[in-house]
Amino acid sequence: MRARHRRFSGAAAEGWPSQSFPSEPGWEPDDFDLVAGTRGMEALGGLMALMDWLAPHPRQQTRVVVPDVRGLFYVTCMQIVGRLGLRIRKIQLTEHPRPVEGLVVGQSPRPATKAHRGTELTVQVWHPPQ
Repeated sequence: MRARHRRFSGAAAEGWPSQSFPSEPGWEPDDFDLVAGTRGMEALGGLMALMDWLAPHPRQQTRVVVPDVRGLFYVTCMQIVGRLGLRIRKIQLTEHPRPVEGLVVGQSPRPATKAHRGTELTVQVWHPPQ
């Protein structure tokens, strides 16, 4: 079976070819030699951008589940909330805080509720007092 496969695939009987090939199709730098000059490369770039624009893209959900950010540091909370497309409003609970990162101790709306992207998430941040 193996000899038959090698014969029909063009592989040498002594072994496989020594040159390696990429496992997935893609553009190699040498492939651009096929395009004539800078104008050809610009046209190819435009075609590739058009293909990307016309390709189907998954729709972004308009509503997201509000995460539980209580117990997280404020910077981490901002990163998570920003990725979900929510806006954040900070309420600082400590009047004269130390210059350290604050801890989120409360939030509104509650965790696990659904909210539209762009909704404001109010977080209460506690710092150790001076």
